Amino acid sequence: MRKTIYINKIIIILMISLILTPFSLSANSNLAQKLSGRILLQIKKNGEAWYVNPDNLQRYYMGSPNNAFELMSNLGLGITNNDFNNINLKKLSGKILIKVEDLGKAYYINPIDLSLHYLGSPQNAFELMRNLGLGITNTNLEKITKYDPNKKWTLINQAVPFTPQAPNAEWEIDIFQDGCEEASMIMALAWVNNETLNPQIAKEKIKAISEYEVEYLGGYHDASAYDISRLIKEYYKYNNILYKENVTINQIIEELKNGNVIIAPMNGQKLKNIHFTPPGSINHMLVITGYDESRHEFITNDPGTKRGEGYRYSEKIIFNSLRDYPTGYHEPNLKINKNIIVIKPK
Repeated sequence: MRKTIYINKIIIILMISLILTPFSLSANSNLAQKLSGRILLQIKKNGEAWYVNPDNLQRYYMGSPNNAFELMSNLGLGITNNDFNNINLKKLSGKILIKVEDLGKAYYINPIDLSLHYLGSPQNAFELMRNLGLGITNTNLEKITKYDPNKKWTLINQAVPFTPQAPNAEWEIDIFQDGCEEASMIMALAWVNNETLNPQIAKEKIKAISEYEVEYLGGYHDASAYDISRLIKEYYKYNNILYKENVTINQIIEELKNGNVIIAPMNGQKLKNIHFTPPGSINHMLVITGYDESRHEFITNDPGTKRGEGYRYSEKIIFNSLRDYPTGYHEPNLKINKNIIVIKPK
């Protein structure tokens, strides 16, 4: 009970003790992304406070002490003392942390400069919100999706078999080091044919396709989305695919909603996958297997890491990384063509 009262006092201050300057952004800005993790105050109403959840980019109403306490309980991230002492501030930007081994003490990570702020007393909270709180107009606030606990969000996740491009971790071998295109084809066509994969099967398939590519494309190092689409038709004799150029995020989502999966070329370095050996491969390919609307995330089978099965990337990261590249041996690439291959089921 004492812990509940303690947190409620903090939240009351968070809601009513704000002195803010209005914040303006262009109408075309992605407000939810820009304001991820911020606490906002409606300047044209009664100072209603909202929290933009970094996990799904939706705004949550902080209407009363009970609402606010429930918000902190549901969205606050419990953390041990050891993890807190080794915290990755960038990864947890905008989140509320609760030290579960230290009386539930609450902290807020400011997404602007990744500074850590202790919500230990009403005065601490007042200073936090006075300095960091953000005023927003009703028009801009309406551009951020309001969280609705009763809304059913779209979740698509096709059961695509997974293999890394180096099935037995033989990354030093050339065909596996450059085997993301082959692994992506193998995964997508295993899904089409309802096949299973294991390291030995995947290894033999990657070797066989690589040998075929030498004859068909002149090499196996890099292959454009267009050439991969041709290769699927030639090697697998499967034509129920579609090569699409310069797609949008909504077009990718629509293809997934239609029950398809997608092979997508990427700038691997822009993916910023923590499991890649730095800095990562510039020319990379993966399979997009699904989409989580509630979190604005794509679900992928990323062959660039053994931990790539079901790996999630935000919409922003996928779209910024999506970039076709020329067939050849790491050829220069000055263009940004957002091309994909849509794989349809039988």
